[in-house]
Amino acid sequence: MAEISFSEATKQRKELERHAGEYSAQLKKVREELDELEVELRKGDSNASAEELGDFLFSVINAARLYKINPDTSLELTNRKFIQRFNYIEQHSIKEGRQLREMSLEEMDRLWNEAKKQL
Repeated sequence: MAEISFSEATKQRKELERHAGEYSAQLKKVREELDELEVELRKGDSNASAEELGDFLFSVINAARLYKINPDTSLELTNRKFIQRFNYIEQHSIKEGRQLREMSLEEMDRLWNEAKKQL
């Protein structure tokens, strides 16, 4: 019985190591694609930047698949957070009787961080 348990544990450990390598390689690919996107953005080449953005997004979606995370669900959650935080900033400006366009980026950033803590 102990031999079977040891054998199964060894098999599971090898499977985990294989996946850990895949996870690490995919995250490395995401970072690589982000680096390539940054290079093209600095050059100001919009066509190359668009292509690299596509490569970056593709690598992120592949990472999500590998981690068994639904990218559509993740993006929807982020959209909801964004709307809630933006509404927080907007409501704050209304309370102060100000237009959003009158607020500095620093003020909006401070309120954004408040919203992150409160919501």
